[in-house]
Amino acid sequence: MIKDVILEALNKQINAELYSAYLYISMAAYFESKNELVDLALKEKDHATYNMLQWFVNEQVEEEASTDEIVQKLKLVGDEGRALFMIDRELAQRTFTLERKEAK
Repeated sequence: MIKDVILEALNKQINAELYSAYLYISMAAYFESKNELVDLALKEKDHATYNMLQWFVNEQVEEEASTDEIVQKLKLVGDEGRALFMIDRELAQRTFTLERKEAK
C-alpha cells in the first residue's frame, strides 16, 4: 500500500502537470486568435517565412497532442493511486532533446 505522504506528493505533482497542460492549451488558444502570421506569409507569397514558421506550428501541434494524451490517461485512471504512479513513472522516463535552442 502506498503511504499517504507519497500519495499526497504524487497528487501534488499531477496537479502541477495538469496546470501546465491547461496553461499550454490556454496559450495555444490565445496565439491561435492572434498568430495569423502563417496565413499572412502565404498571402504575401513569402515562402521563406512560411517555411520558418512551420517549425513553430509543428511544435505546437506536437505539444497539444502530447498534452491531450496525458490528460486522456489521467481521465481514464481517475483517482486510482497505482495507475497514477504508473503514469508518473512513464512520464518521468521521457527524454528531451534540444532543437533550435528550445526544449522538446
